Amino acid sequence: MTTNIIHLRVSKEEKTLQDLEPQREAILKKYNLDPKECIIIEERGSAYNIDKLYRREDFLNLIDIIFNSKETTIHDLFLKNHSIKDINYYVWDYHRIMRNFEFSLLFSLLSDFFSINIYSYKQGKINKKEKETPIDKFARYIFSSINAFSSEDYSYNISTNVKKSIRKEKDVTISSKGNKWGAKFNGTHDNPRNDKNGKVELSTLEITKLNDRIISLSRYYKKKGIKFHYERLINKIKKEFAINISKPYITKIKKRGIKDGNEHNRNRKRRKHERKF
Repeated sequence: MTTNIIHLRVSKEEKTLQDLEPQREAILKKYNLDPKECIIIEERGSAYNIDKLYRREDFLNLIDIIFNSKETTIHDLFLKNHSIKDINYYVWDYHRIMRNFEFSLLFSLLSDFFSINIYSYKQGKINKKEKETPIDKFARYIFSSINAFSSEDYSYNISTNVKKSIRKEKDVTISSKGNKWGAKFNGTHDNPRNDKNGKVELSTLEITKLNDRIISLSRYYKKKGIKFHYERLINKIKKEFAINISKPYITKIKKRGIKDGNEHNRNRKRRKHERKF
């Protein structure tokens, strides 16, 4: 039985900035798919920074579904001792899968090993002939290499241009146009930093301190066995920072803290294991 997987990703984490629904509906319509018969995976976040790949939990689950990544070994690949699944994998754009040259190319090669049919809404399908000649295979891999290169090159140029367009002044990040980087929160009524709309703009350093405080308080309340602590945390932040934060914001920061904590533990275990040798 064929498994249809739709995988969509955008870089913006805020749902109001980039909507995945139009892409999903366009793919369903173009390939005449029933959403009830598809595995739909939707991601929000960068695919460029490999050091933060652990945060892409949905992507890691995806590669386990299609490549059986938790069980398949390098030996299995060389000996062709891996299971082949009948999977159609649909994406909006090849570039959205990975924006790192090596990993993007690796994904394409593994898809070839596992006979995964990849369909891109924008670029179509890379067809593989039944009786493929070496030159046919070479042409396919050249196409995959060009896609992998353009994916990383695009993100690299954006990242480089952003770095060139900002400067640091004390704890504030300022763009070349003189605009400060940061985020705005609703200030308390007595906050002297309130603008005419009652908003307070925090610098990147202040936001870091705020998020660290939310994570530390959440861990403290959890350790004390206090389950319903959102209101308590909101009031604590209000007193310390003179701003009002929402429950969804707390949830987002807590999830980020859990992921960072898991990565820290993994690194600590790895270093402990390396010291044994």
